[in-house]
Formats: sequence, C-alpha cells, structure tokens
Amino acid sequence: GGYRVHRVSYTPHSHVNVIFRMYGSAYPQVLPFVVANVLWTLLIYILKVRDVADLTFHSSTGHSFMGLLVSFLIVSRSQISYDRFMRYRRHLAECYLACRELSQHATVFSMTEQTEAAAWWRQEVCYRTILLLRVTMDALLWSSVQREDWEDEYFRYDGRRDGGRGAG
Repeated sequence: GGYRVHRVSYTPHSHVNVIFRMYGSAYPQVLPFVVANVLWTLLIYILKVRDVADLTFHSSTGHSFMGLLVSFLIVSRSQISYDRFMRYRRHLAECYLACRELSQHATVFSMTEQTEAAAWWRQEVCYRTILLLRVTMDALLWSSVQREDWEDEYFRYDGRRDGGRGAG
C-alpha cells in the first residue's frame, strides 16, 4: 500500500496522551535505549545488594552532569518548538499577504468595468478570499477546538447564487 498519513495534534489537557503517543513521537526510537538503561541499572543494583560488586558512584558529579544535560534538552526542545511556531506564523502571514494582493489586483485590474456584474465579481473574489483565510485558520485551529461542524459555518447553501449575502 501507499504511505499512510497521520495527523499529529497536541492536546494541552492530556500530557500523558502526548507522552505515550507512538506516531509523531521519538518513543519508538528511544524505547530500546530506555529498556537497556533500566536493565543495566537493575544489574548494578542486584550486584550491590548481593555484595558482589559496588559499581555505584559516591559523588554528586553525575547528578550535576545529568541536570545540565536535562536542562539543555529542555531548552533546545523549547527552541525547536518556538522556531517551528515562528516558521508557521511566517507562512500564515505570507498567505494573508497573497490573499490581500489577490483582492487588490482583482479590483484594480477590473475597475474600468463598471457594470453590476463586474462589481459582483469583485465582491465575490474578495469574499471567497476572506473565506479561504477563515477556513485555513479553522483548519489550523482544529486540533485545539475540535469542532466537527466547522464546514457548516462557511459552506451553507440557501439556494441563492450569492450564498445569502443579498447581491444578485
């Protein structure tokens, strides 16, 4: 079969769900190392309890080093998330700019045509451009709000050509 597309979403109310998610997570790659680390620690503990060998460290250097590593990982993870957010924000700003330019060009290039049909066409281009932006925003926000009927707000059809706005 083909490649299966998965939706990766973040739910701020369920951190456990985010942590143990398998798709879109590093868990499948990290889990073998976690298991190996637990087994290694268990072996060291058993050797110490049975007085075979004491392989533990008796200084706080290891804990300080691990604290430094964890803080570095947290900061770098936050930086990656922030960079991703800013990149998507830039793309959305470009989308807004392109839609604004489309509306302006459609109006300017057709302003010599002063018929009612041309005015309706200009209004329709602007309306559909705004609609495109609103649908884009709702699609991006879907994982946060999870409204199942968001399409109904935009794609209602009441039998009139103008979608209920009153022109034509």
